[in-house]
Amino acid sequence: MIRLAAILAILACPVTAQSLCDVLDDLDGDILDLPQGQANCRTSLALGGTRSIHCALEFSYRSDAAVQAFDELVTQMTACIGQDATVTRDQSVNHPDAYDLRTFENGSRAYAVSIKDKGALRQTLVFVRVQRP
Repeated sequence: MIRLAAILAILACPVTAQSLCDVLDDLDGDILDLPQGQANCRTSLALGGTRSIHCALEFSYRSDAAVQAFDELVTQMTACIGQDATVTRDQSVNHPDAYDLRTFENGSRAYAVSIKDKGALRQTLVFVRVQRP
């Protein structure tokens, strides 16, 4: 309930406050502080010069907190990307671990939020990704 209140407080902030998308676009470090927890981030480069930042939040295996964090991040991303964005939901994967991915595209930016159960690790991971030109 506290996390939901924190998300609602962020969404109710004045227009001058940074959205999740702004924070991700400005991210230039290895740690991202989110209301859902501290995420470890890494940057990767594609052959075409595109740069992506991948951030991961770790939770206990199949915990309610992981599902709640995923849902909150999808809500935040939906709010900050805008009504003109294309939102897609990835297809199911063919293995016993659970997986859900939402991709948001608007112009030259692409964002993603995913949740993955890792049975062998006994963890559920929530990922946030931003792809920049």
